[in-house]
Amino acid sequence: MKPSSKPEQLPVAIFHAYKSAFRKLINANERGLNASYAKSIDAIAKNENCSANLLVKLLQRDKAQIARVVKDLIAKGWVTKTPSAHDKRLQILTLTESGLAIAADIAQAKQTLAAAITGNHSKEELATFEKVSQQMIDNLEQL
Repeated sequence: MKPSSKPEQLPVAIFHAYKSAFRKLINANERGLNASYAKSIDAIAKNENCSANLLVKLLQRDKAQIARVVKDLIAKGWVTKTPSAHDKRLQILTLTESGLAIAADIAQAKQTLAAAITGNHSKEELATFEKVSQQMIDNLEQL
């Protein structure tokens, strides 16, 4: 996608280019890996003793959505559930070997994308971009 000459369309173009490159780097289509699955796997990988309730908080989704995602991740063989040693009512989510492989691909893709985004820009350009981006975020959060 080529950037628009309209500045208000640039953030959307950046978002779509990033998302498309990310999906390509992790082979999302071939794996049947949607955004919710990828975000959940990434969160489980980063949080020891991760539960569905923690995913609700981290991903800011409702319990029903997370329950469906967890069920799908288990069905795909990427995640297992085991009772917590501290609270038997709590189920701990753990990545399987194939889930760990996906998590590693996600981490690598994020590093690759960060390098691609920042690689040929000066520190000053990046500082300006960060400042303007944060202002845009702040403006949106005030809506």
